[in-house]
Amino acid sequence: MGKFDDMFKHVRDMQENLQDAQKKLQDIEATGVAGVDLVFVTMSANGVKKVELADSLLKEEKVVIEELIAAAVNDGMQKLQRATQDRYTSIASDLVKNPFKNS
Repeated sequence: MGKFDDMFKHVRDMQENLQDAQKKLQDIEATGVAGVDLVFVTMSANGVKKVELADSLLKEEKVVIEELIAAAVNDGMQKLQRATQDRYTSIASDLVKNPFKNS
C-alpha cells in the first residue's frame, strides 16, 4: 500500500474506534439515591430510565416526596458525570496507547 492508502486506512480505523467509544459512553448508567434509600433514580445519557419509591415514602407530604426525587436525580446526575468522565478517560487512554487497533 502507498502512504496515502495507509493514511486513509488509519483514518477509517480511528473513526471506528471513536464510534465504539461513543457507544460505550451511551451504555453508562448511574443510580441516584435520596432519603436513606427511600428514592432511587436510574439514569443514562439518554435520560431517566427508572424511578423507585419506597412504600413508606408515600405517606409523606407531596413536597417531601418532590424534594427527595429532586435530590435523587441530582445524585444520579453527579454519579453519571463521574462515571462518564472515568470511562472517557479510559477510552482516551486506550486510543492514545493504540490508536489503530485494527492495523
